Amino acid sequence: MAFPQEKLTLKSPAKINLGLKIIKKRDDGYHDIETIFQMVSIFDILTLRRIQSGIVFKTDQKKLPVDETNLVIKAAKLLQQKTGTQYGVEILLEKSIPIGAGLGGGSGNAAFTLMGLNMLWKLNLKQNNMKKLALSLGSDVPFFMSGPTAIGKGRGEILTPFENRLIIPVVVVFPNIFISSASIYKELNWGLTSKSKDINILSSLLAEGKIAELGTCLYNDLETIICKKHPILTKIKEKLLQSGAIGALVSGSGSSVFGLFLQPETARKATTKLFRKDWQVFLTETINQSMN
Repeated sequence: MAFPQEKLTLKSPAKINLGLKIIKKRDDGYHDIETIFQMVSIFDILTLRRIQSGIVFKTDQKKLPVDETNLVIKAAKLLQQKTGTQYGVEILLEKSIPIGAGLGGGSGNAAFTLMGLNMLWKLNLKQNNMKKLALSLGSDVPFFMSGPTAIGKGRGEILTPFENRLIIPVVVVFPNIFISSASIYKELNWGLTSKSKDINILSSLLAEGKIAELGTCLYNDLETIICKKHPILTKIKEKLLQSGAIGALVSGSGSSVFGLFLQPETARKATTKLFRKDWQVFLTETINQSMN
């Protein structure tokens, strides 16, 4: 990114989880996981303008809180507190990524706010320090500083960037259902978790470009719980597969469902077929170049 003078505009992408294995519950209440994070080309737009002091936040999304529960505001305040900078910022967030969809919209917004302000405020913080701040905001936030593809372990913050040159057509369906991650993890049945699943199999298939095989190996240990609570998600998976997807999965803790496709045209037709007024359907693709 070019060094900004007073204003910076950033594209903050969504993510999907190609695999999500829950290893164990930790003493701190979080869970150890293994996952493959993958950015996809659904973007929020963040515009940051440096001002003399304070934090001014504006958004086009009426459902988004504009107080300190908002991760963007939290990120800006955290950076102010940790660095003692005298600068302020005016932030405009234009949302396309649905809220509470398991697509990491808020986490990505927080990460890109931190990275943008590091430049805008001339802080010159190193990436390791930035990732520590990111983790304090949420388990998925550090990924957005290291994407577009990464294997995540621990809470998701122990990241191994993964070179993925593939651009895979993806259709994402969000049925406008908000799901609390905490409520899903609370009901986790360890007897139903995928002990036989191995993140290395998924990463090998991805590295070898075996997209069709990758589609058959997608897994999410939370999916059974999520679909039991919201059977419509199972129906969306079925519709994606019937429309030509080589694999379909609930992303993260839901409620978005994504399908992987071999051909862009098949994905385009599936998007049209799946359209409903009460759903949001996105024709997108995997990102294979760094966003930061």
